[in-house]
Amino acid sequence: MTKHALHLLVIAGALSLPMIASVSAARAQDEGWFGVWDSTRGTMHVEQDGDEVRGDFETMGGRFRGHIKGDGLSGIWAQDSSRQECHEERLGSAYWGRFRLHLSDDGKYFHGRFSYCDSESGNGDEWNGKRAKPHHHHR
Repeated sequence: MTKHALHLLVIAGALSLPMIASVSAARAQDEGWFGVWDSTRGTMHVEQDGDEVRGDFETMGGRFRGHIKGDGLSGIWAQDSSRQECHEERLGSAYWGRFRLHLSDDGKYFHGRFSYCDSESGNGDEWNGKRAKPHHHHR
């Protein structure tokens, strides 16, 4: 092995350590919203792809799409029916609204609010949840 090749190997070895550390830290954050939750709108299944989140919840065929920013998740939810019909459709339904949820520091709970149609979610109904125990995974 040439001296040059050995030198490259040492650099590569030194580089890989900090990268592994930052990947595992990001991984913990990635798991933030992914999984199954017991929420005030029924069992929620959340899939996460980078900052984009999608999923469903039990109430009236509920589904949602959202975007993560920091510890917050905001987006649009829709159901097959709800107490308020909107003028336009979102996610294939005239029954929808906005939501904004915040994750607890330990990633086990979230709290937030949801509104109907295009009104701000801040003054809407509460939407809270806690991470489901693993045995809930089978549907």
